[in-house]
Amino acid sequence: MSLTTEPGASVVSLSTDGVPAQERLGWWQCLMESDVIPVALSSDRAGDFAGRARMVELPGARVAEFSLTTLTARRTPAQIRRLDPEQYFLVLVRGAPIQVEQSRRTAHLSAGGLALYSTSDPIVADFLDRDRRHQVVLMLLPQAGLPLPATRLNRLLGTPLTTRSPAGALLGLDAEGLLPVETREHVLLARADAFIDHNLGDPGLDPAAIAAHLHISVRTLHHAFRARPRTVAATIRRRRLERCREDLTDPRQHRRTIGDIALRRGFRHPADLSRAFRAVYGVTPGELRAASAPPAR
Repeated sequence: MSLTTEPGASVVSLSTDGVPAQERLGWWQCLMESDVIPVALSSDRAGDFAGRARMVELPGARVAEFSLTTLTARRTPAQIRRLDPEQYFLVLVRGAPIQVEQSRRTAHLSAGGLALYSTSDPIVADFLDRDRRHQVVLMLLPQAGLPLPATRLNRLLGTPLTTRSPAGALLGLDAEGLLPVETREHVLLARADAFIDHNLGDPGLDPAAIAAHLHISVRTLHHAFRARPRTVAATIRRRRLERCREDLTDPRQHRRTIGDIALRRGFRHPADLSRAFRAVYGVTPGELRAASAPPAR
């Protein structure tokens, strides 16, 4: 297990990296029980499970960001009776799609999808994509602290929300005054990250496009990124390079030309990829692909 606290912020980061493979799913279940809510986890690929978590305590809320491989999480009536923190949690999906069921409603949430759930009702969450990492952001809020009657909020459980809907606004994602500044910025960054990841293949993706999607000014977007090591534009470039690097070392992509990969990930010209790739990784895309190729038999 790795545990670090980031300088200048009470952000705790944990991962399964140092945990023996056969113990990782159980370790992750203990993490969920101690820091989120008790759930039962299962996976038909338990031996390959891997996960990372980042958590931060904010005034009146906790925000947790998870990156994990395939599994199913169930919260049962018995677990609710044993421990119920009486919280609502907003789920924002950033990576592969997930399916969540609560109150007889099933939501299929893709990147950028948002939904509200309660710790007081049984829930089943399926993270079933085997080829991509699941990335979700949870915002945990005390039920007693929200400025809406429980009867109204409970009608929203398990229903996909948009941040432009009345429900989304009432939950504080557009009604700026309901959440602390730090919380609003974390949500804004999560939404920006989801939009970037979902649209990397669009060569027109830039700060203006992201700001327009989020219904904020470009200045507000840049201000939200001020504490990060990279600007908005640099974040887009780096994530495109990371996806290209994954494609170049993926045996399933060996039939794709480097030009195809460049265009697929949003570079307007293969030469743009080559220059940026060498500057970051010290090798050309072709050299990396050659070095990653399996030895000839």
